[in-house]
Amino acid sequence: MNLNYLMAYASRKLHTKISLYKNGTEAQSVCKNLELAEQFELNEECSQKLLRYSNKAVPTIVSLNDHYVFGLVEHEANTFIVGPLELSDDYKITRNICLEEWGHISTYRVPTMVVSELVEVLLLIHNLAHEYELIIEELSTYNFEDHLQSAKKNYVDKFFQDRESDVWHNSYQQEIREFDSIMNGDMLKLKESWAEDYGGEMGRLATDDLRNMKNLGIVVITLASRAAMRGGLHPEISYSLSDAFSLEIERLKTVEDITRLIRNAEMEYTLLVHELAKKSRIQASAVYTHPYVNKIQEFILKNLHKDLQIGEIAEILSVTPNYLSALFRKNTGKTIQAYMTEEKMKYAEQLLLYSERPISEISSSIGYSSQSYFGKVFKNFSGYAPSEYKMRFGKS
Repeated sequence: MNLNYLMAYASRKLHTKISLYKNGTEAQSVCKNLELAEQFELNEECSQKLLRYSNKAVPTIVSLNDHYVFGLVEHEANTFIVGPLELSDDYKITRNICLEEWGHISTYRVPTMVVSELVEVLLLIHNLAHEYELIIEELSTYNFEDHLQSAKKNYVDKFFQDRESDVWHNSYQQEIREFDSIMNGDMLKLKESWAEDYGGEMGRLATDDLRNMKNLGIVVITLASRAAMRGGLHPEISYSLSDAFSLEIERLKTVEDITRLIRNAEMEYTLLVHELAKKSRIQASAVYTHPYVNKIQEFILKNLHKDLQIGEIAEILSVTPNYLSALFRKNTGKTIQAYMTEEKMKYAEQLLLYSERPISEISSSIGYSSQSYFGKVFKNFSGYAPSEYKMRFGKS
């Protein structure tokens, strides 16, 4: 291992000093930051106290007087000391040394680093010096306040308080019935699950009531999206809807509006699964569907924003355009171009209904360079010009 290069790299990366100690004595140091090199010095007592914290298994981060930060990497009889640094992140470092006399640093301002930069360098030095590879989580768990333990303590306290006051969470069985309804596309069962009477309470995910409801809403929508995927909804559609609903939750200002949106989101997922199941039943009763047809449909769905040509799809599937066109028509009763147009227009309807985008942008976003041609195609599909459709049915 080229120690000179490694130490010079680490010094430049962190703008600080790197010292190599052998058997407790400084044998080599590099500091490319000349101002720091001239003005900084650790005394023997401080350096020895730092070295006591070094650990062969994992790099150690130590704070000095809750102000300066040092990193230590040990390998055999050698220990690297990296520092001083100041961390810009609000991390609680587990190990701290308190010394009135530790050395000196004159008027120089110690470099401020984000934790990830220090961790990156310490891992690099450690993993080059050892045969086994350490990961960030292992280093972080060893050096920073254990949030897992803090969470466990909060859990124990909360569990005890709830038992003392006889408070319980809402019914798990009710939750199963609610999300099974979405998975099965059963709107009646979904509404019945909402109307169930149970003695539990919803979880607490934040101290502020509005933030708590927003967090709960995002959780419910996430679970609903996964239930819909289990019911057969395409993951891209499900994920995109989840993102859109979650962003809308962040915009809302009242618990009542959030509750209403959560219900609407669950109904939307249920309806989509229901329509999908109905379509699947129709297809199941029809003739055999060639696997290429499903691939064509999926490819079109992922590329609605493009002006797709049948030749592009045929090339991807390594068949001729004529063969692909005949195969698709035989299995679906429509041409690839007709199916593509239909899917684009369905998407355009959603954009006209729910987005604030101008019609010209909607037109170009689904691959139409001519807004007038888009308007003609959309009117043939829906019976309305895009502007009329948006005015009649779009959100106010």
